[in-house]
Amino acid sequence: MANGFRKNLLVQVAQMINLEITKLVLKAFAKRIPFFRGLLWWLRSLRKSSILHGMTSREEQQYCRSYTHDTYTGIGEIVDLGCWLGSTTIPLAQGLRKNLNRYTRRERIHAYDLFLWEKWMDPYMPGCRKTYSPGESFLGEYKARTRKYSSLIRIYPGDLHQLGWIGKPIEFLLVDAMKSQELAESIVKCFYPSLIPEKSLLLHQDFKHFYTSWIHLIQYRLRDYFSFETDIPNSSSVVFRLKKRLEYDPSVVDFKSFTDREVDQAFDYSMALVGGNNSNIAAAKVMYFIHQDRTVEAKRVLDGFYHDGFAKESELAICEQRLAGTLVRAAIQSDSEQLV
Repeated sequence: MANGFRKNLLVQVAQMINLEITKLVLKAFAKRIPFFRGLLWWLRSLRKSSILHGMTSREEQQYCRSYTHDTYTGIGEIVDLGCWLGSTTIPLAQGLRKNLNRYTRRERIHAYDLFLWEKWMDPYMPGCRKTYSPGESFLGEYKARTRKYSSLIRIYPGDLHQLGWIGKPIEFLLVDAMKSQELAESIVKCFYPSLIPEKSLLLHQDFKHFYTSWIHLIQYRLRDYFSFETDIPNSSSVVFRLKKRLEYDPSVVDFKSFTDREVDQAFDYSMALVGGNNSNIAAAKVMYFIHQDRTVEAKRVLDGFYHDGFAKESELAICEQRLAGTLVRAAIQSDSEQLV
């Protein structure tokens, strides 16, 4: 009885060993053939399909992962401006690690962020390793999340205005840091000139976000330098490719020089790029006038979009709320001045 049990156990162990050996042989064989190598990568990507914690969609993360695995050549650096908790850095590193090009190793991803917690980030606190207070550094959080890929990443904590760029050619520039006109100016000045003609991609993560209206003004003035590459689904991200050498020109970010006619042309250009997926770009146009405290013009533009059938469920509703608040504050201030 005992001998029979041991015999069955040995047979099962032998079968398991044979199965594992077969897997290893098939895996090694598959890696030698491009088609099967791609199939293996695709199957692995399915296993990794759970979305990373952060403010990026599954599609954005998959785009970053696929780019560094399939497209990145290593002739320039990868720059992640506004990496936050690493939900773009990690997929960039995952793809880079699988890239067969030997020139893609060692600190090719340059990750920038202030790494200081802000109040608006609180809804994302449950996914973090600890509780953060406004002004507290979460650099340790980022390092813990990206530790597996630390050899591929160089981290730049601090103010983007002061840090600048090291001057190397940039093959992929991911921008999630144009949160103000001042930051936009710094990025255009410090990073854009290092892009490589006909090769570099520029991913604007806030292209379809209501707040960052200056992105559309910049890209319009640079329309002869960039071609539209892709609109990433289920995200605010749009990708451009640099066509020809770009030198810094201060007039590109001279926002006071934009006439209303050029503003109209800029937003028409952006909305045409993404086709029907443009309600949030319409909201960015409304926000442009709110940023300038031109509430009458903002209301006119907003009403015009509603008249044209744009959905109120889009970010236009946020602009409408902000505009209403601005008008109320202006009315209160006017009443106070009259009382004085």
